[in-house]
Amino acid sequence: MPDTERLIPNNTSDVAQIDEDSGLHLFRGMITPWDKIKSFKETYEFVVRHAAMFAVTWTNANKVIEPDYEKRQSAMSDQWAEEMDFMWSEDDPMGAKGMFLDRFAIPPFIKEGSYLAAIYADKGDEQTLLAGHIWQASNDRFEKEIHWCPFDIVGPEACDVSQGGGSHFCIGLSGQPLNTFNPERKGCGDRYCHVVQETRDKYDEHPNADGYEWEHWGPPVSGMRKEGAEPIKTECEHLTTGTYYSPTGTKWTTGELYRDFTMWPMAYSTTVIGGLRRTGKFDDPATMEIVKVMFDTAGKMQFAEWNTRKSIREWLGVPESVEDGRVLGGYISMIFQARSLEWRFAEFSEERVVIDTDRVTFEMFGQYPELTPAYIAYFDAMAKVLVNTEWIVRLDEENAPEGMARFVIEKGLYGFRRQKPGYTFDDGSEVCDAD
Repeated sequence: MPDTERLIPNNTSDVAQIDEDSGLHLFRGMITPWDKIKSFKETYEFVVRHAAMFAVTWTNANKVIEPDYEKRQSAMSDQWAEEMDFMWSEDDPMGAKGMFLDRFAIPPFIKEGSYLAAIYADKGDEQTLLAGHIWQASNDRFEKEIHWCPFDIVGPEACDVSQGGGSHFCIGLSGQPLNTFNPERKGCGDRYCHVVQETRDKYDEHPNADGYEWEHWGPPVSGMRKEGAEPIKTECEHLTTGTYYSPTGTKWTTGELYRDFTMWPMAYSTTVIGGLRRTGKFDDPATMEIVKVMFDTAGKMQFAEWNTRKSIREWLGVPESVEDGRVLGGYISMIFQARSLEWRFAEFSEERVVIDTDRVTFEMFGQYPELTPAYIAYFDAMAKVLVNTEWIVRLDEENAPEGMARFVIEKGLYGFRRQKPGYTFDDGSEVCDAD
């Protein structure tokens, strides 16, 4: 075990612990400020569900900002499609396809086609903890099932965006036009998500391809196998075995899948942000105010009930005597640990908690600064219910170390209240206006 920096109070960031032989993170899970340790499996499930919760709030804010379903879904799908088309374009600007062929050990006799898209998509599903399996895959067609989805709480918007813009990573990787994402999805509430892709060279244009990409539903031209022929999964096997095997036999440890997920953990949230940018919605100051209000509500609802407040304190191992900002500071530290951020407690006392984290990684390689005000609203709201309404959370940009985002948890007044004319709070007395 290499030496690692001991943080206040005896809390070590995961990113500091690196295996010297492999260069990989040790991923030993999370530890609270009161030395309560969480397993790696719980940490993995925690960060994926946290991403889903964030996506719910961004998605719901988007419904208010852009009430027209077709407009907002098209903006998000078009944004994601553009990003994927760039990533997998013929000139391969990021070297993505070369890295894919090498890492997945693609045999030279496998042609460009849907098989390549299938094995890439399967690895992506596994690292996002979408339990399921590939049923059939060839160069002309693949059929895949998802039985368990941590992002199901987002709703149909996530499914539609995945089918629309998300399908373009398959199109680019396959090297030819596909009938993209033709699932027999009955709707949200049906855990059995069935996806089929077919190459247009063999199956021609899909009969349903007359509308938006995100609404091309089945049945596929090639037909489908009967539902329920395999046991329904409730979690990915690699969470138990520690290893994921791709269809080509290459393998990833669960730690490697976790690392890959935490490199881009805020899925769907970033898609909403991209769609809002695409349509110029952020030009209106009201857009971010709507987002803040949504995250304020989400934060307060998360722990507003006494039983949930009690449960999270027990989960963190908070002593009964602690009733201050350290409670929230401990919870925020779990989020930062789960996201595998570089972070530290700069201060952890009864009066004040200060947490620093690497801002570039926190904002997804600096590409999504809109995440920071959303987190501030979210954390500030949680302070009101996890501690009490005397506490606030603010971003201290003036004193933050270079490259770091500094979150301060302290007592403070907040909000706006109209003052009665002719009255001052200085001495509590009424003020007489001179004639």
